[in-house]
Amino acid sequence: SGFRAPNLSESAPSTKASYQSGLDPLRCTAARALRDDLNAQAKAETNTAAAALLRARAQQVSSAECSASFAVLTESNPDLKPETSRSLSVGIVFEPIKALSMSADFWKIERKDEISRRGLAWYLQREGTSEVLAGEINRGNLANDTTFSPAEQAKYGVTAGQLQFVRDKFRNTSRTRTSGLDFEVTARANTSYGKIRAVVNGTYLDSYREAGADGEYAANMAGFRGLPRMKSNLTVSMETARWTHSLQFAFTSETKLASSTGDTAWSVAGCAKNYGIPAGECKIADHTNVNAYTSFRYNKRLSVGLNVTNVFNNSPSADLRGFLVTGSGVTPQDYGLAQGRGYRATLNYNF
Repeated sequence: SGFRAPNLSESAPSTKASYQSGLDPLRCTAARALRDDLNAQAKAETNTAAAALLRARAQQVSSAECSASFAVLTESNPDLKPETSRSLSVGIVFEPIKALSMSADFWKIERKDEISRRGLAWYLQREGTSEVLAGEINRGNLANDTTFSPAEQAKYGVTAGQLQFVRDKFRNTSRTRTSGLDFEVTARANTSYGKIRAVVNGTYLDSYREAGADGEYAANMAGFRGLPRMKSNLTVSMETARWTHSLQFAFTSETKLASSTGDTAWSVAGCAKNYGIPAGECKIADHTNVNAYTSFRYNKRLSVGLNVTNVFNNSPSADLRGFLVTGSGVTPQDYGLAQGRGYRATLNYNF
């Protein structure tokens, strides 16, 4: 069992401002309809400059209501309770011969009273219900609307003003229950070339469930965005009197673009409807990265080494949600996309 007390950022009097991206359910549908009409007008327009202006406005309208960043003000909460947890693990190690060992550890963890924020999407999906209190969602006046003109408001049925900001706060809002399996297989052999060692290890995520406001656990989120089912490594190394060489293959299984079964905006149907993404591409594909390491021991005290990450300079699997959700289309989806192959040299001396 364990606990985590609220930190000062969560409980001491303060307000944090941030921006979260998403779509406005009360205005996005109308914005897409206006965008389509503007694009149709641009296609029929014979004046090149006028057509370009219509297409530019179509893009601006869609981005402002369907893929924009909205302000979220998060307040502290002095009444927070500490998070608590209970965990269970059961493991076994099997060594049938001296050169081979295998281990497996099953684990199950449950956390309660987790301190978190509800987030932009939670409020917008429940706007107009009793769950959202007055002052938590703040909208502008339709008379000052910068996306829809008064005539367009009437034509497309726009009755809600532009979203200005959402007021959130830290709460003991959720519980999480997760379970999985850690495993490792190690094989060793002495050869005329040196000592060879191969290790396969990894984690299989069997279940990851979060409880909603009603206290009931939602469907299993394992395999959805940010929660791959399998992450594993295969490492093969050879060691001689002075040299050590190692090669590692790091594997991550594919995930869906949706963050849960309730995330309809990024389901297969949502990908096609909202962003024009084909069903086969509405996922983050599995990925294998190769790393290499070599070192030379000059004597007992001095050694040098070279570590090469991403040997083949592969880009990570495309995350179209990360690429499109900001509306900019230029933010790197993964640090590896910008970094590529990397080198790290080391020099060690033991006194």
